[in-house]
Amino acid sequence: MMPGDLIGFLFIGACMLVVIVIVALIFRKRKKVTLVISTLLIISYSIYFFAFPSIQQYKHKKSYAELSEYLQQQYPTQQFNVIPEEYELGIAAGDFYINDVRTPNRGVMMRVKDNKQVVQIATWSNPVEKQQDVWQELLLHYNEIYQLGQSIDKIQKLAYYEDGRFTVFGLKVDENLAIAVFDYFEGGYSLQRIEEFAYADVIHTIHNEQLLVFVTDDNTASTLEIMLENGEQRSLDVMPKQAQILVEDL
Repeated sequence: MMPGDLIGFLFIGACMLVVIVIVALIFRKRKKVTLVISTLLIISYSIYFFAFPSIQQYKHKKSYAELSEYLQQQYPTQQFNVIPEEYELGIAAGDFYINDVRTPNRGVMMRVKDNKQVVQIATWSNPVEKQQDVWQELLLHYNEIYQLGQSIDKIQKLAYYEDGRFTVFGLKVDENLAIAVFDYFEGGYSLQRIEEFAYADVIHTIHNEQLLVFVTDDNTASTLEIMLENGEQRSLDVMPKQAQILVEDL
């Protein structure tokens, strides 16, 4: 039961006491009438109080089915985690935490109203724990307000490289490619650099005296020739048809 529900019951109980007092004053010479009315009010209140959890469970189960149907209709190609499936104390009946299965650390809270209308009422996020998942923080970098169905496909991880704290991601952002560099350390991480490029088979950038090369799976060559800004040319061996990140000291 939510704190608001308890407050509601206290309010109803206080109102009922006022009604009982008024009835007692009106029928002060007819004590049996006062007793009958008071007893009926107390019994009705008690039945509703003890039946309330079961009512909430039924409402939540019905809302879950309605939400599942809504998600299937609105986002037929996506898969979601939806909790809680069963009514739980501390969560209002009809409220659900939802996330796309590909972004388990970020999602929304949705509410199914009595008229079957589904609305987003909040967003939520969990700290990213795995080094290979910190790229998901870029969803906030590109979007101030996260909404279900929006930005799930805006950013896709295509390649990944790590060396200790040094972490590099090859990403697709809309129709562009991007290289994102993170510093991952115990207790947190920080975005060091992100750079977008027009879509190509191969893109590169320089970070902290290192050449970072992002090769998409569209590339068919086994050797790459990279021309640096200073005119120097680097030759790199790669695996054809495989998304990958190459890191080379300058």
